[in-house]
Amino acid sequence: PIIGGAPDISVLPIRIADSVVRFRTGTMAQGFDYALSAGARVLSMSMGGLASALLADAVNKAYTAGLVMV
Repeated sequence: PIIGGAPDISVLPIRIADSVVRFRTGTMAQGFDYALSAGARVLSMSMGGLASALLADAVNKAYTAGLVMV
């Protein structure tokens, strides 16, 4: 029997930090780039922190490439 709403998906865990609060955004931007290069289509994350141009650029690049962020 098929179980779940998307039984054929693959999950790629990407850990960028030991805490959900980030004061530097470099690792978060690197995580977006890694997800894109690995072929991810959906990114689910729960992070908070400071905004930066680096992070905005990474989000825009991911969005333009079709990565859905939730």
